[in-house]
Amino acid sequence: MARALYYCSPGGRQCSLTELIDEYTTITFVRDCGANNDSIIACSAGERPDNFSANLNETR
Repeated sequence: MARALYYCSPGGRQCSLTELIDEYTTITFVRDCGANNDSIIACSAGERPDNFSANLNETR
């Protein structure tokens, strides 16, 4: 099942996540953090804790 993710810019333009990825960044990992989980964008990259990358180990 394919899922489409969308982002609305502050100007109100809606675009797909793939448009944003192609335009702005390279994906290094993808994790499903659940719907409406604002904690994943709670801080900027420069504000992440020092042990952030160590906490990325995903358990299944």
